[in-house]
Amino acid sequence: MDWVAEHLPFEVSAVLSHDDVRRIIDWNLEYFRSKGVAGNGQSAHVHGPVIVGGAETVDHVLRRAEALGSPYTPAQVHAVLDAQMTYLEVIGAVGPEAPPGEAEG
Repeated sequence: MDWVAEHLPFEVSAVLSHDDVRRIIDWNLEYFRSKGVAGNGQSAHVHGPVIVGGAETVDHVLRRAEALGSPYTPAQVHAVLDAQMTYLEVIGAVGPEAPPGEAEG
């Protein structure tokens, strides 16, 4: 979480606290779990490639935030999720984007 917070654009890090960043990351991981992506080996096996990210992920986080009265903007959520995905790539937790045609299954 600290790595993500430290790699946010200034205009986002100046507004969001570390608790805000943690909350957004938690909601993103919740979304990952709903798609069968996050797990510790105990999850049901997902057949075929799983694509996460983009507007659907941001919408999930914004809906969760709105339900709890947390006023995050789409730009703030995008920045946190972009930094989180960069972190996951850096540590090797996610792979590169699938070549065209491969993701369709």
